[in-house]
Amino acid sequence: GEVVRGGKAAKAPKDGDDSGKPGKPEDKSLSKMAMKTGKGKAAPKGKAAAGKRGRPADVQGIHLSETDLKKARDLGYESQIQNLSKRPEVVDSGKKGADLLAALKDSNGLVNAAKRALLGA
Repeated sequence: GEVVRGGKAAKAPKDGDDSGKPGKPEDKSLSKMAMKTGKGKAAPKGKAAAGKRGRPADVQGIHLSETDLKKARDLGYESQIQNLSKRPEVVDSGKKGADLLAALKDSNGLVNAAKRALLGA
């Protein structure tokens, strides 16, 4: 039979085919954009799940003393000093937690500016 939608006649879908088009039925659970970008898929396992750009999820970084962490926390820079302490270039530089905190103070908490100051770049 015919089905009228929006003032236009269309053929009624057959059982199991709600797209009205021949061929493979569409997966209605994901939007077209999500299907193109791969969003909505199950999380990757193994190395790909470790972190962005192949970095391990639990980077050790520079050891921060409780004193340095408390000072950073009091200034509102706790997450920034933890972020800065895990950057590979900063770890390789051999700087101490106090140096990181001083650089963050000088840069008003801006991590990339503090990193540049620490590395002389």
